[in-house]
Amino acid sequence: MRYLNLYVSETNDIYTYLDEKDEFSPGDIVIVDFRNREKKAIVVSRSREETFDFKVNRIKRAIGENMSYGKKYVDLLLWMKEYYLSSYSNVFSFLNSKKIKIDYVKEFLLNKNFIPETPEEKELVKYFKKRESIREIFIKKKYSAEEIKDFIEKGILSFQEVAKERQRDRDTEGKTEGENAGRDITLTPQQREIVEEIEKDSRKYHLIHGITGSGKTEIYIELLKRAYGDGKNSIFLVPEISLTPQIINRFHLEFGDELAVLHSKLTESEKNLQWELIGSGKKRVVLGVRSAIFAPIKNLQYIIIDEEHETTYKQDTNPRYNAKMVAIKRGELEGAKVILGSATPSVESYYYAEKGIFRLFKLESRFNSSQLPKIEIADMRQEENSLFSEKLLEKMRDVLIKGEQVVILMNRKGYSTYIQCKDCGHVEECPHCSIKYSYYQRDNRLKCNYCGLSHRFTGKCSKCQGENILHSGKGVERIAEELEKIFQLKVLKVDSEASKDREFHKRMYHDFLSEKYKIMVGTQMITKGFHFPNVTLVGV
Repeated sequence: MRYLNLYVSETNDIYTYLDEKDEFSPGDIVIVDFRNREKKAIVVSRSREETFDFKVNRIKRAIGENMSYGKKYVDLLLWMKEYYLSSYSNVFSFLNSKKIKIDYVKEFLLNKNFIPETPEEKELVKYFKKRESIREIFIKKKYSAEEIKDFIEKGILSFQEVAKERQRDRDTEGKTEGENAGRDITLTPQQREIVEEIEKDSRKYHLIHGITGSGKTEIYIELLKRAYGDGKNSIFLVPEISLTPQIINRFHLEFGDELAVLHSKLTESEKNLQWELIGSGKKRVVLGVRSAIFAPIKNLQYIIIDEEHETTYKQDTNPRYNAKMVAIKRGELEGAKVILGSATPSVESYYYAEKGIFRLFKLESRFNSSQLPKIEIADMRQEENSLFSEKLLEKMRDVLIKGEQVVILMNRKGYSTYIQCKDCGHVEECPHCSIKYSYYQRDNRLKCNYCGLSHRFTGKCSKCQGENILHSGKGVERIAEELEKIFQLKVLKVDSEASKDREFHKRMYHDFLSEKYKIMVGTQMITKGFHFPNVTLVGV
């Protein structure tokens, strides 16, 4: 019998509970009674006190069989609390999820060695032709309970239980599109040397400074594959803008069902499922955005941070943290190697490399001897069109005539960055932030890009009710509208407002890859993680 200190979910303090059978350790997830309610809690440490003037409640039970994050994980969160001056409730916020139970469904699989003889059996094989598995609810619509039973007894069908959320994604996971999908990559001598140096080096922190297209991703994947083959696990972090269907497909090709993908578009139940599968060891490689650094993965070998210079690794809402710093601390605590990569490393990372804190590797030529693109700069002071240079429009015409595609980068959302009344001069501003409203034509709304306040645009000045309105400052929607007028083609618009639809990234990727659109206009979201073979011109 001993006493343990626990953090109880939805509180902001540590509480002492009794471990009657000495069965729990730091990092274990348990159920306790707290103010007459059952709550989840995590064991933080052993209590230094052994006698109390009051009754100490006992820990009721553990959650599941493998729900333990381990002492090093708890140490990481406690360090984060002190380093970022945070609270217990913020750093242990993952415990606040209400859902504990995961629902499972049956799915049926066809014996691949089965040779059909009867008409019924031939029909069954045909039914499975385009499917690896079929859920119980659908197969019962086609066959009676007796017929299912009969197929199982003959060894024609078997079944397994799959978590609902996992099954829902079965049809899309692992599928790839594009010419590079699934190709075998042969590393260059320099890439192979970097991989082997990182493997054997006793130092824990490494920085790969490689120009765009130099093959950093191939180095990352080779390291992950080698660790995976040795029974070790890894975390691969990318900025939100880089987590595209293309990179997800690439990782699914390499690691199959043992890959977990974590990002902000997951529902709570989907995230809970991934969290549990990672914690139980069923998912051994984690691909995700900054919050994936907290994935409860064990036996960690590598933490890789791609595009390490990106500001999106910093979270400016509670709990506030920088995923790079948390990764470095986690690597220290768990004995894992941390690899940062960028074509333009952050100042602090490059400083650490020059001081020998990080080991520096350089890649100064592109992979497969590819050439850097030719870049032309247009002086817009000499142009009649305030939006596009004549040279860009000329190049676009040439490319479109050939049936090729164009990407235009315009790093501003919406239609216009501010609206002004020509009659009275009034500029529409946010009453909270005193900055100009942006106009979004898609929803016909004025919106503050700082606080998010928005309202419908009536087309009139809010001060004098005048209708003589000037739209100034161009955004993605305005650029797309002008290009549609010039080329008489539908243009694909991509910005963070459009991407709030959780299926948008996947739909956008497939639509442009299949050439449903010839021109794509977008913010920085379109600059990383994509490979479109038919794109031969980019305008910035």
